[in-house]
Amino acid sequence: MMKRVMTLAFVTGLAAAAVGQTIYFEGFDDPDVTGGNGNLVGVYDWVVHLSDSGENSVVSWPGNPLSPSGGDSGYQARIVNDAAAPSPSNRFFGFRSGGTMPSSYLLWTEAFSPIDPALYDDLSISYYHNQASSHASTRGALAVDTGGGIQWYAWDSPVPGVDAWTQATFDLLASNWVPFAFDGTATTSASGAFALGAGPAGFLDPGAIVAAGAFITFPASNTVVRFDSFEIAGTLTPEQVIPEPGSATLLLGAAALLFARRRLRGRR
Repeated sequence: MMKRVMTLAFVTGLAAAAVGQTIYFEGFDDPDVTGGNGNLVGVYDWVVHLSDSGENSVVSWPGNPLSPSGGDSGYQARIVNDAAAPSPSNRFFGFRSGGTMPSSYLLWTEAFSPIDPALYDDLSISYYHNQASSHASTRGALAVDTGGGIQWYAWDSPVPGVDAWTQATFDLLASNWVPFAFDGTATTSASGAFALGAGPAGFLDPGAIVAAGAFITFPASNTVVRFDSFEIAGTLTPEQVIPEPGSATLLLGAAALLFARRRLRGRR
C-alpha cells in the first residue's frame, strides 16, 4: 500500500523559504478493495474515536463500517465513492450519526513525523468537508507532545456544514486553540467519554505536533458528514531553509573569487 505521506526533511533552494510546503497529505485514494463501500478505517492509518464512550472504532469493530447495532441505524465511518469528491480517486471518508447517535467523532492520524511549530513562519491544517444536512459541524483538532504528556486541542469555533464540498483551514500559529482531555491511542479506546473544552482559547503549548485531524459534531440523528483531502502545510523560517548543494557551492565559489580579486588588487 502506497501512502501519501510527505514529511519535510529539508527544503531545497533559497526561494523555498517564501513558498508554503506540503508536509502531509491524505486523499484516501488507495485501491478500494470492497467495491466502494466499507474499507477498513485502519487502511489509511486514521483512527475514529466516539466521544460518548471513548470507543476506538478500529479496535471495537474492525472490518465492519457499521456499529454493533448493525444496518443503517448504527453510526458509520467508512470509505465511500463520490464523483464530486476533491481527491483524485473520488473516494472520501464518510460518517453518519445514525439512529443511535454519538454526539461527536474525533477523526485523527499520527502518520507524519513530529512537527515543531517554532520552526515555521506559517503552519496550517486544512480539509474538505460536505454535509448532506447542515446540522453537523467540524473543527480542526491536533495533539502536541509538551514534554510532560500529550495535550489535545480543537479550534475554538465550529465550521457549519453545507451540502457542498468546502475547504476549511485552521492556522496552527493562531490563538484559537482550546485544550481538551483525551487519552485514546491508535490501538486503544479512551478511558471514558470525552468532550471539547470550554476555553479559554489560546496558542498551542510549546512542543511538537504529533497527531492531527478533525472533531465532528452531530447535534441530530441520521446526519451525514463527508471528509476528504486532509493537508498539513507550512513555510519554514529563513533560518531553517537549507540551500541546494549547487547553490551553496556557487555562493562559496563566488565569495572565494571576490576575496582573491581583492587580494590581487591590494598587491598592485
